Amino acid sequence: MREKKGETVLITYATSGIGYELGRLFAMNGYDLILVDADSSDLKKTSSEWMKKYKVHIETFSQNLSNPDAAEHIYEWTMERQIPIHFMINYADFQLSGSFLETELAQELEMIQVHIATFTAITKLFIKQMAERRKGRILQVASTAAFQPRPKLAVFHATNAFILAFGQALDNEMKDYGVRVNTLCAGPELSQVKWSAREEVPTWLSEVPMSAQNIAEFAFRRFLDEQDKPLIIPGMKNRLLARSVQFMPRKMVTKVVKKMDEGKGESGD
Repeated sequence: MREKKGETVLITYATSGIGYELGRLFAMNGYDLILVDADSSDLKKTSSEWMKKYKVHIETFSQNLSNPDAAEHIYEWTMERQIPIHFMINYADFQLSGSFLETELAQELEMIQVHIATFTAITKLFIKQMAERRKGRILQVASTAAFQPRPKLAVFHATNAFILAFGQALDNEMKDYGVRVNTLCAGPELSQVKWSAREEVPTWLSEVPMSAQNIAEFAFRRFLDEQDKPLIIPGMKNRLLARSVQFMPRKMVTKVVKKMDEGKGESGD
């Protein structure tokens, strides 16, 4: 593992899900943190808990990533405090499901703002200072949704596909500058899905839900190692599924995931 003394990690959506669990692991291992989230009370609670327990320095910044100026506000805030960012975790727990004819356009545009516009802007701003130092690492958090289209989750899967392509291209581009970009494509979280449709789908095509804690622990190890593996997919079955669907006819993939989606809808998800 890398030398951590004096290194600061910036984490977005840091008070819930994978963002929270990754933050906890970094704090546990002695890294200083900047936690970003929309809810200032959750930020205060989380930072107080970790500072007391892990004896690390933590600063918080309340910001909603759906704000078109969010990335600039975060960057300017760190620059004013002269805090160099050594690691950045771009995470956003944002999902919207339903028929495209019925979902709200405003919510879809908000998701596009968060997953595409804000992710691009915050990466652009901070990766420049990393390149100047010739050292830095970024984790773009997507999901296995990036590997296939899915009816009734069309925009969510499309924005995740962007995060994956963006991260992989940047990693290749930034190697000469000493900066690495990893992309985490996690399967479904146990707390978010019900699997009543499992019997309708071939077993080998069913994703394996994992807890946010287990996803984060796997991602944390891979993110900090020195191996040239830009893509991080927790769970052997999820890795096999992600790779296998790339060789299947897109029509078949869409049909299968539609069955999975319909089953989850019947279960009340």
